[in-house]
Amino acid sequence: MTKKINYELVGLQGPLYIDPKYKRSGFKYVWASSDAQSINLYKNLGYEIVRDESKEELIVGTGKPASSSPHSSMVTAQSRCGILHILMEIPEELWQDFEDFKLRENSKKLASLGHVDGIINPTGSIKISGQ
Repeated sequence: MTKKINYELVGLQGPLYIDPKYKRSGFKYVWASSDAQSINLYKNLGYEIVRDESKEELIVGTGKPASSSPHSSMVTAQSRCGILHILMEIPEELWQDFEDFKLRENSKKLASLGHVDGIINPTGSIKISGQ
């Protein structure tokens, strides 16, 4: 019997592909690096860790608190450079609020440099003649 392989999952998507079984409608996703600082940053923005509910049994450690796994049932992926990433999700409304905030802040910074929204700064040279 020949094994069937879904090449779209591994050949086209790369190692940080999000399996559709973890996606929910109305949410945006990010792969955060597994260090505490990165996870806390995303949590402060409103993201939550995605857990793998399909696991039949959750095994954490070997009975000793110091040896328990910090990742337990979190959905993780190893990038090609060796960094462990944890899948996090945020409701689209909160994601959009943050995007709007960033746009407002960037507009303020550009305005302080003399940029006017709607005007594209030309590149190259312009010759103005009095004739």
